[in-house]
Amino acid sequence: LVADDEPSILSLLRKVLDAEGCFVETAASLAEATSKIKQRPFDLVVADARLGGGIEISLHEHWARHAAFPRPPFLFITGDVLDTALEKSFASRGLPLLYKPVDIEVFRRAARALLGGRPLPRLRLPL
Repeated sequence: LVADDEPSILSLLRKVLDAEGCFVETAASLAEATSKIKQRPFDLVVADARLGGGIEISLHEHWARHAAFPRPPFLFITGDVLDTALEKSFASRGLPLLYKPVDIEVFRRAARALLGGRPLPRLRLPL
């Protein structure tokens, strides 16, 4: 699942993961992401750290409240490079945080590492 309220970032990350062979679902808001995690499990969640203007670590921390599935690894992305408190908050929880503009190769390596270093699988879902 890729969740970001910037359409260009959402599209770019989807294309990168798709090129890696992943089935990618997207969400343009926290509400949409929350709705999607109720429907099926995910292998990885990539989320804007400030989705919708807040700190969306809440999707990670309150996973069990929203989803019946195990919480997958999370990879957060932010364009807020000057907020050291944000960086410290994520670091204290051991959550990976990348900065926009995202270096595509760094993003690929991070996604692979969070998925255990194996090639990212393409999942086929019924329509």
